[in-house]
Amino acid sequence: MACAKLSTVNLSIDNFGSWKNDKGEEVPVKRFTWTNQNNVSVQLISYGGYITSIKVPDKNGKVEDVVIGFDNLDGYLRPENTYYGATVGRVANRIAKGKMRVEGKQYSLAVNNGPNHLHGGIRGFDKATYLTLTVQYSI
Repeated sequence: MACAKLSTVNLSIDNFGSWKNDKGEEVPVKRFTWTNQNNVSVQLISYGGYITSIKVPDKNGKVEDVVIGFDNLDGYLRPENTYYGATVGRVANRIAKGKMRVEGKQYSLAVNNGPNHLHGGIRGFDKATYLTLTVQYSI
């Protein structure tokens, strides 16, 4: 079995904007960018854990972004956001009619896709800020 050479991965952190939470407080959003020496990079923002970019080189070495997303936070805050790059959380699909049964007990869930519960409902994991620590390291 061949061993792959480990690649150095660098992390940089910058600001991606801010949003107002339910209390009206301004919440900063950070963008985390991991890159390696092979010109591969991944970007993720602290709001919703959205993957905003994955850049990889093609067979000729031309680097392209392979993620559909937005260039700024406003795109992710829009109500009609289509979950591009989202870390959706509890449910990554629809629950028909917003109802589910667990161990014989029926639960009613928030509906946000016609009569259905989609990707965690009205306030899914994609609508919160998670990564609030600033950490920089190199592997």
